[in-house]
Amino acid sequence: MAKITTAKVSGSTLIEVVIATVIILAVFTVAIGIFTKVTQSGYSVSRTSARQQMEAIIDQSIRDQDYEDEILEADSIDYEKSVVPYSGYDDLLLLKVEARQGATTIGKIQKIVRREEQ
Repeated sequence: MAKITTAKVSGSTLIEVVIATVIILAVFTVAIGIFTKVTQSGYSVSRTSARQQMEAIIDQSIRDQDYEDEILEADSIDYEKSVVPYSGYDDLLLLKVEARQGATTIGKIQKIVRREEQ
């Protein structure tokens, strides 16, 4: 008579696989969180958003014909707008906007505009 032999195969149990999967997911979650914070707090991101805000301030000043010096604050960045006459021309103004975060200057832009007579 033939004898049937059963060989025991070694392997991982379902509980071991589930625990390993949970540990891997936890590590990836922490890594993605760190990566997101590093990329969003980078110097180039704050400079880019500050530049967009400075351009919006100048565009809004031109639209509203608001040619007064002022200081604005948004997202912990101070924007200082100054308006000076453009040298040699009575009808031109130089709009300057400077962005500062604390004592550090993040960026500056300037634009020459024609003063509209009212």
